[in-house]
Amino acid sequence: SEVSNEHLKLELNATQRLLEATLGVRTKLFRPPFAEDLEPQTIDGAEALRLAGSLGYLSIGMNIDPKDWARHDPNMIVSKTVEGALKGEGNVVLLHDAGGSRVATVAALPRIIDQLKAEGFEFVTIHELLGLSREDVMPKVGPEDLWIANSNYAGFRLYSGMYAFVNMLFLTGLALGTLRLVWI
Repeated sequence: SEVSNEHLKLELNATQRLLEATLGVRTKLFRPPFAEDLEPQTIDGAEALRLAGSLGYLSIGMNIDPKDWARHDPNMIVSKTVEGALKGEGNVVLLHDAGGSRVATVAALPRIIDQLKAEGFEFVTIHELLGLSREDVMPKVGPEDLWIANSNYAGFRLYSGMYAFVNMLFLTGLALGTLRLVWI
């Protein structure tokens, strides 16, 4: 809701192209970052969901967020997740796989699964929860689009390489500037 419709379309398109290039699939699933707009409080928040829907995306929420990205104790992650499920706060759990060390999340996951299964919970994928096939929510890139996906892959690799090169130049400049300062 904090970006323009054009910016949102650009981000959705870029993400779609990245998935096509690296995994060979498209997605029809959308989760707003930080889950800010899943229950819109403003017209802008509703507009983001409307736009995603008009582009063919299904908005997926998550009501159980143990904030594993901020917790370094697996016991707290397990406790918050199981507590949320038992209270009936939702049926989708959000766990992170990036943004720092995920050691606590990885350690917590088997315990979350075991405890929730012991409480009678069943684990299913989003497509199963929606009653759709995997192909319905993540269709494969067709042979007619394979050359585009491969071109996009080359473009993403080039961009990544250029980013790494510029980053190295920047760090080298900092190191040389620091050495010069120390020398003087």
